[in-house]
Amino acid sequence: MTSNYIQNGSASPALQVYDAARHIYFVNVDFSGTLIQPGSGTSYWREAQFRMTLRQGIPTTAWNPAKDPSNAGLLIGGNNLTTTTKIPVYENGTLLTGSNP
Repeated sequence: MTSNYIQNGSASPALQVYDAARHIYFVNVDFSGTLIQPGSGTSYWREAQFRMTLRQGIPTTAWNPAKDPSNAGLLIGGNNLTTTTKIPVYENGTLLTGSNP
C-alpha cells in the first residue's frame, strides 16, 4: 500500500486486518485535527489517494475485485464516478456513513 496524496492527513503504511478468515483488509486514513464538513465549497473537503498492489511474485490471479465488498456495484473509469455506501467512514470510533463488510 502506498499513498500518492493525502490532503492534511495520513494513511496507514500497510493494510490492516479487518477479518483474516474472510481475507478482508482495510486502509486507515486519518484526518485527525483537520476540519471536514459537507458543503458546496472546497474549504473543508479532503482527498486521499492510495494504491494497493500485490507483492512481487504473487500472481495477478490472487486479486479478485469481485470478492471486495467495497467494490460492489462500482464501475471502472473516470466517467463512472459515483457515491457508495460500501466504504465506512468513522469519527472518533463512531460510524458516520457507509457500512462494514
